[in-house]
Amino acid sequence: MKPISYLLIFIFSLCVSPPVTLAQNALPDGTLPSASPSSEVNASRVSTPQNSELLFRTRTGELVPVADLLQPGIVEELLRRAQDQTSIPRYTIAHAEFTGTIDRDKIELSVELRIQINLESEWVTVPLAFGDVYVEAFDATSEPTNSQALFTSGDQNNRQWHLRGKGLHTVRMSLVGKPRTISPGVSQLNLNLPQSTASHSVLTFSSPVEIQKLPTGAVDKSTRDAQGVRSVEFWGLPASFSMTWSEVVARVAQKPVIQVQNRMKLDLTTIPVTLTGTQNLQITGGPISEVKVTFPEGFQLVEADARNAAGISVLNNFESPATPGTAPAIIRLTSPIEGTVTVSFDLELINRTFPQDIKVSLPSLQDVNQQPGDLEILFPTGLLVQQTELKGAQRIRVPSESDLSVAATAFRMRSPESQIVLHVEETEAQFAVFPELSLQPDPQNVILTVRYPVSVLKGSLLDLSIIWPGYSSGDWQILRGTMRLISGKTNQPLSMKESSTENDVLQLTFPERQSGEFVVEFSAFAALAAVRSGNIQLRCPEVLTRRAQPFIIKTIESDEYSIRPISMGTGEPLPTIPASAPVASNEVEPKVDSESWLLDDPSIPVRLELPRQTPYARAEITLGMQPRENGIEVQELIRFEIEHRDMPALTLQVPEGLRPTVRVAGQPEPLRGTIDWIFRLPEARRGTLNIEISYLWPAPPDAAQVADYVYQLPIILPQPADVLSVQVGTSSLSGLTIKDPLWAPVYSERFESAMETTESVNIVPLHWTGRLSATSSSSPDLIFVQSRIMGTQAFISTLAVYDSVPEFVSAETAADADIEAILLGDQSLNSDVFERTLIQRQQIVDRNVNRWTIAARKIQGSREGPMVLEFRVRQKLSAKPALWLTPEFQRVQMIGESSAVPVVWCVGSQDEYQAVTANVAFSSLTQRAATMLPGSESMAALTERQLRAVLSPFTKELQTIMADRADEWLRQPGRHDLFFGSADSGPLKVYLVPHVSLLLVTALSCVLFFLAMSMFRQITVVVPFLFLGCMGLVTWLLFPERTLMLAPYIGMGLLLGLISIALQRLFSERRLPFPTPGRTTEFPTVFGYSGVLPSPLNESIDVQPMQPARSSEISVGSAR
Repeated sequence: MKPISYLLIFIFSLCVSPPVTLAQNALPDGTLPSASPSSEVNASRVSTPQNSELLFRTRTGELVPVADLLQPGIVEELLRRAQDQTSIPRYTIAHAEFTGTIDRDKIELSVELRIQINLESEWVTVPLAFGDVYVEAFDATSEPTNSQALFTSGDQNNRQWHLRGKGLHTVRMSLVGKPRTISPGVSQLNLNLPQSTASHSVLTFSSPVEIQKLPTGAVDKSTRDAQGVRSVEFWGLPASFSMTWSEVVARVAQKPVIQVQNRMKLDLTTIPVTLTGTQNLQITGGPISEVKVTFPEGFQLVEADARNAAGISVLNNFESPATPGTAPAIIRLTSPIEGTVTVSFDLELINRTFPQDIKVSLPSLQDVNQQPGDLEILFPTGLLVQQTELKGAQRIRVPSESDLSVAATAFRMRSPESQIVLHVEETEAQFAVFPELSLQPDPQNVILTVRYPVSVLKGSLLDLSIIWPGYSSGDWQILRGTMRLISGKTNQPLSMKESSTENDVLQLTFPERQSGEFVVEFSAFAALAAVRSGNIQLRCPEVLTRRAQPFIIKTIESDEYSIRPISMGTGEPLPTIPASAPVASNEVEPKVDSESWLLDDPSIPVRLELPRQTPYARAEITLGMQPRENGIEVQELIRFEIEHRDMPALTLQVPEGLRPTVRVAGQPEPLRGTIDWIFRLPEARRGTLNIEISYLWPAPPDAAQVADYVYQLPIILPQPADVLSVQVGTSSLSGLTIKDPLWAPVYSERFESAMETTESVNIVPLHWTGRLSATSSSSPDLIFVQSRIMGTQAFISTLAVYDSVPEFVSAETAADADIEAILLGDQSLNSDVFERTLIQRQQIVDRNVNRWTIAARKIQGSREGPMVLEFRVRQKLSAKPALWLTPEFQRVQMIGESSAVPVVWCVGSQDEYQAVTANVAFSSLTQRAATMLPGSESMAALTERQLRAVLSPFTKELQTIMADRADEWLRQPGRHDLFFGSADSGPLKVYLVPHVSLLLVTALSCVLFFLAMSMFRQITVVVPFLFLGCMGLVTWLLFPERTLMLAPYIGMGLLLGLISIALQRLFSERRLPFPTPGRTTEFPTVFGYSGVLPSPLNESIDVQPMQPARSSEISVGSAR
């Protein structure tokens, strides 16, 4: 019984005091109220419930969830039922019925509302606000007994029905209003309707209208007649009702006026003959809904279209007469149209046989007077066309261009009565055919592609008949969609059908008459297994009227099979012939091998042999060798020929101790290899593949002391591949030779000396004569560099000066460097003779540089020192405008140069830049700021003294040569700056500051000084000059070069600022007409200025004597 009592108490709490129950969950932080201190102790033993739970307090104060006392779901069901009791509305509008009549500017509505009242013995108010309509009459009927209804009005156009009595009440109202006019001829009705369970409305128009907009969210149905919409019916009316309509204006019946311009083309090249054209109709005075056209006799209407001025099709349908030429064709439009209409038509000649007379006239429209037009006639060379009658027409110039193989003429016809009669006859066609076919196997079939290049010598062709012996047996089947006609750049499909009277004869019909040269092509297939077994043989398909023509057969290999045609007459393969162009236009793999064969007698069957292919990879290896101090540098090129398979990865046999760099020729990124020297290619390759390998072989150092020692240079070999040949090349200066019977000398355009072998080898036996002298490059004694700036380019000349002539000289330049010239003294080394014999150029891809090796002593006239080697390189500068440039000039690096070699760098420009080094490793030799002081030596004397100090450790002859060269550079027009560093100083990075930027520094210094002295007038001029002097000294100690460049221009700015501030202070003080009073309390009076009163008054006032005005001095601040 205890749970039942708890349930009754819970229901009572819901019905009597629901706010108290709900208030338990409204306490903050989920805390619960307690009735006594004891209840707090008991509540501490109970777990804190969730906010959504209902709790029951026992007599002892313990809180127990109600859900624990009842079965699951009972509490939720009780809550739902309690909420249902409070959700019943006071009233509902069960049904709303609206009927109305709209008569131009008056609207009459009848409203019937069925209202259900749900309260007993209470007044219920139902508000209504329909909008722009007003109540004309109202009435109410009620079903409940003792019911009452009262209708009242509120603010504006608001109305209320007050109803009493539980049950159904029916209220009726007659409303009247006026529609809104939103534009001429367009009206709108807006209503605010009450929400009802069901609603229905019928609006009737007194005159026909066109609906512009209907309310959304309602189901509507319009009643229309020939003149327009008469009524609209709605279901499910929305609360906001809006409808827009326009009145239909009655038009006065008027016969339209039509003007016509015809353009036609008679094409005799097509089969059948076609007559196409357009009629431009200009309609005024009224719209038309259909066009009746009478076309020329003997032509049948095939297609028609009609478009308005916007190019949109307005064709509804067209009707062609049963007997053309006697009755007009009817072209119906989608709606009556007035304005411009373009009618296009396509006619076909009914009689397709020749000879015949073709009568051409203009299409005739009914009730149209003037109907002129132009007629263009196209006829091929295969037809004989004679003009037998010309009535009401004259010849004009052909308006359009046509094919050269097609003749054309044109006429202007005055009216539909104009007529042209043409007598057309066919001529016998004479043509030549050169049949060709190609064969290519795939995994399951053999694909046969047949081509017939046709050259029409006389006349024209309408069709072509092909006889294919054995085609009806089904051994070879033609692929659908492959029958094509190729003429010039056009490629169009052809229709093919078998002859009903002859076996194995295929009929091809061209879309139009063909003349000149064209190609007919199709493809067929046969089962591969049947062809290999010999059950299916090849019989050549021939042109029926040109049989016994020899065939050219081209066989294309696949990865699985090759093809060899065998004549069944002789049992021998067909004779091969050279073919310069592919036979089949759809050849998809031009990289595979192909061969051409000649079949003299196409009536003899051909058996096709298809042996299986064997995949292979062949390779040719070329080695380029260059001696180095620690070994031999090798540039290896492997040329692969991969057939009948794809190569996804490259496997190399790398001897121990080598670390090669592998890349695909033409690609800068090297390939990544595994520990087994397997390199994955970017994509699977077949055909030709070139691989470049670079590595350094460390030659044994003790072998250089043994005479005639044979070095065993290892070769990196590809696997698996058949190596056809190995070619080794080097320069004549390297001292590397091969003395082995397996190697023979060969001519090479790449190397000065080359040897080749076709045997299987993995090493190269080398004799290395003069190893030490050939591999070392002497260090220059002095390096002079000139960088001359010309616009956005810099010409850099690097001079390597040697006191004695070395055996070899090596230098490195950037791979993309633009080498202008290489000079040894006054002798140019850029000629082909020197480059082939005395200069060797090697590209090092890993470092992206080119290495030049010059045999200096072998050059005529250079055996006695000192020697000057010059490289002239062009370097591009940034073309982006800026206040200053920071280029980095790169000189040519000499191999073996000592880090202590002095470097003198001259930077020259056309008086447009001033250079300051940004590299602390270089110091300036010109020091222009030092020469600006009074009594200092000139810049030329200072530069000469600095150069003399740099060249003093060298011989007299070398000093003379380089002094003359430096003097030559400095005498060139423009501005020159000299910098001094060493070989390990790297490239020269300078700041190139234009003179305009330096003038901006002067202006900025002047403005800043002027503003500072104007704002702080109490500060004397000595303070900023002292501060700037100390700050300039510190800056010079930290950045001497940049400070010396900017100091003169900053000094000029400060001087201009000083003059400006002095003038400003002078003028501001002279602007005061009277001296400044000594005291601020001494002001003029009504009797005059101070000092004019009697002495006793002056003494009583105790006026202090005025301080004498101080004259303005530059070093003293003036008072405000």
